[in-house]
Amino acid sequence: MLDASPEVIAKLADLVRSASYNAASSHQPAFLDYLKGATEFVTAVAWPSAAVTCVFLFRRQLTNFIGDVDSVKLFGAEISRRINKQIEQSAKEAQQNSGMSSAPSAGELSRAMVVKSRQIAIYH
Repeated sequence: MLDASPEVIAKLADLVRSASYNAASSHQPAFLDYLKGATEFVTAVAWPSAAVTCVFLFRRQLTNFIGDVDSVKLFGAEISRRINKQIEQSAKEAQQNSGMSSAPSAGELSRAMVVKSRQIAIYH
């Protein structure tokens, strides 16, 4: 067993106190503090920057894909651009034909069939 005198123990205690005081009162961050800060920054920015980069690189393909989508189902609700476009086209034709007609046009009949088939598909 080591035989430690009170003087050696007191000097060791002073050394430990001075070391902890210098570390706590140091105003200049150490290299590890800089490294930790840089790592936290990279971690926070990595995924958002990767997503933005992918959208930027594939913007043409994404716009083509989104342009080809006719309907979207989200939380049980369905949004269909095709049906809305056909309804708008029918409304424009109806405004142009201000006179009374006895039968619907061929375009109106085909759009009505598409709308009807979509509505049946939605309810089933």
